[in-house]
Amino acid sequence: MSRLGNVPLRGSASALFVANTPILYRGYLRSVSTARICQRAQAKESTGFFDDIARRKELDRKPLADFTREEYDWLARKVKHLDQLYYSDNPDPEVSDVQYDNMLNRVERLEKLRPEWIIADSPTNRPGYAEPSKNFMQVEHARPMLSLAKTYSERDLEAFVTRIEDESSSPLCVELKIDGVALRLTYRNGELYQAVTRGDGTFGDDVTRNAIRVQGIPKNLPTGVDNIEVSGEVCILREDFELLKKEHKSISNVRNSAAGALKLTDPDMVAARRLTFIAYDLALARGLDGSDPIVARGFPTSQSEALHRMIPWGFNTSTEWRVCRTSQEILHFVHEINKRRSSLPMEVDGIVVKLDDFQAQEDMGYTNKSPKWAVAHKFTNLQSITTVKDVVFQVSRYGVLTPVALLDPVGIGGVTITRATLNNYGFMEEMGINKGDSVYIERGGDVIPKIVGICEKKIKGSKGPKVFPAPKACPSCSSPVGLDDRILRCRNKKCPDQVLQKLIFFSSKQAMNIDGLGEKTIVQLVESNMISKPSDILELTPSDLVKVERIGQKKAEKIVKSIKEAAYTATLAQVIHAMSVPSCGKKCAEDLADYFKYLEHLLLLDEEDLASEYGFGLGSVQEIAAYFSDPDVVADLIRLRNLGVKALQERAPRVVGHGSPEQIEQFETPVDKGSGEGSFQNILKGKRFVFTGTLDGLSRDEAAKLVKVKQGSVGNTISKKVDYIVAGENAGKKLREGQELGLTILDTKEFLEIVR
Repeated sequence: MSRLGNVPLRGSASALFVANTPILYRGYLRSVSTARICQRAQAKESTGFFDDIARRKELDRKPLADFTREEYDWLARKVKHLDQLYYSDNPDPEVSDVQYDNMLNRVERLEKLRPEWIIADSPTNRPGYAEPSKNFMQVEHARPMLSLAKTYSERDLEAFVTRIEDESSSPLCVELKIDGVALRLTYRNGELYQAVTRGDGTFGDDVTRNAIRVQGIPKNLPTGVDNIEVSGEVCILREDFELLKKEHKSISNVRNSAAGALKLTDPDMVAARRLTFIAYDLALARGLDGSDPIVARGFPTSQSEALHRMIPWGFNTSTEWRVCRTSQEILHFVHEINKRRSSLPMEVDGIVVKLDDFQAQEDMGYTNKSPKWAVAHKFTNLQSITTVKDVVFQVSRYGVLTPVALLDPVGIGGVTITRATLNNYGFMEEMGINKGDSVYIERGGDVIPKIVGICEKKIKGSKGPKVFPAPKACPSCSSPVGLDDRILRCRNKKCPDQVLQKLIFFSSKQAMNIDGLGEKTIVQLVESNMISKPSDILELTPSDLVKVERIGQKKAEKIVKSIKEAAYTATLAQVIHAMSVPSCGKKCAEDLADYFKYLEHLLLLDEEDLASEYGFGLGSVQEIAAYFSDPDVVADLIRLRNLGVKALQERAPRVVGHGSPEQIEQFETPVDKGSGEGSFQNILKGKRFVFTGTLDGLSRDEAAKLVKVKQGSVGNTISKKVDYIVAGENAGKKLREGQELGLTILDTKEFLEIVR
């Protein structure tokens, strides 16, 4: 089970995209027009979206002293509009965080320069936005839920620390700034009483019915922990988000997905979105009548103590934090986290610095928008403007066609950028990106450059398509391309690019971890027709490898040794992950290995197993079950087993009659050692069993496993398709129905004899 800190965590039909051509895909006949691609971009243009971009760009360059009152008013109301989009039930931000913060900063500076211009509902007066929700009741916070002041430069961060040091001797607690949705939980008498979003800091939405379906939010606290408030961030862990993207193709942003999921009207759907709550603040709760909280003996007196204390109560807290006394210590932590942020379990966009001592915090006080004793230092995502020269599509190991923008070379942070990912075709369509467009390019802490906005459209009005057209065929194998919600996908399992990417991943550090067998070597081996499936890698010899450029005899022997070591040491979870099972990431692979345990069981899993055990979405269940029933996959897994993958060689235990655990025999599978191919040969393959009554010395689950190991199936209903009914004591209606149909009836002893 994966862990965060010390707390355990859990784990529509589409048409092929052929312009103006009616086609059949997944049982649906549709006619798809290229005009539909441009719909979103045209909608944005009709609402003045691109005019707004031009005006923002103009005001970004304008000196503050030259602003008119009308320009200030436009900018302030634009920021309020962006707040509304960001904090709504269905978040849809138009700009990046950096662009938003720059606009808000200019509003704040203008208000200091021209206080007579300040509008009554200025976005600088309150944190967030409190739009009345249709589905959730608005409630008032017992104490304001403020946002934090922000810094982007190390100089500003050092200035904050210097000011704090002048006013307090308390050390500083430095934590991760998690990119999610702020939520405050109130517990009364040790039970969850209310969960409220930040809203505008004074009023928020009561989402209690959904909060109880979020991981890391305990319904009850240990004895002695009574009336408290816990604030934190609702987010989606990286692993969970990767799975979620496969189940819900339309999502692409972690924070927006978390915010939208928290406002769903069906709590079961909330649970399916894999939300996680990470606590960062602890306080005593006020009385129901608003009276001051009763100070509890032994209550934490500092932030660092609170982070420790909340873990045994059932909360997740930040995985990385430390107490610092100097700005040098803080900056060291900033640099360390910024380097590692892409490998952290959750999305992090900065660090938070707070006075550690609670009393010192109260002494320093608050503004109407933020505490004076804390600041959020956001990692700088360097931006520049360049032009899209072209768009190409890369094919992933899962067959997804990812658009990549080819750019006029532009320097960002000392690095020349010529390419940027566009995530998926839906993202590209939504932004309205085409060749010749001037775009904002950003390079953040995760290093991968990305396009975050359009500066200027090349094609305007109705002169031509606003979006680069989707390919009709796969660029690798020329097979028809399916548009699955927002995702373009090649369904050809033999697609050369998919095969190559799967082999590269199989040998990578994230998977089998075969030292020396990198991407360039795999490419040459594939081009030389030496490998085409994972099991081929295990048959490589030094004489094969020396044919590859820049690999000598000594290196070839080391690679073969590494292949053998990987085969011997890899766990079943590693092997499953390495095989690139659709809709199954690392955590899913661990779950499958933990539940099924043996290759025999894994090859017999069905949709019912997956749905009942994990509650996966229908799409994921179908894809995983279909994968393990694919004859090519089965053959390759058995070949991997026969070639020495130890995790696949372990046999499932067999339950025999009244035998004790010590008497359990190992199930043996006939193997053709010579050919490297194996098969599960037995007379029960394809036979259907139904159990009724209480079996003698055998549970239903144990009996079902015995059938599945023999490649039979188990059902619950009686029909002519049933081959055997196994009847125990107190057998009921199913036995009578089977007798009427003339089906074969077995008792427990007879059943055990045929499954031996």
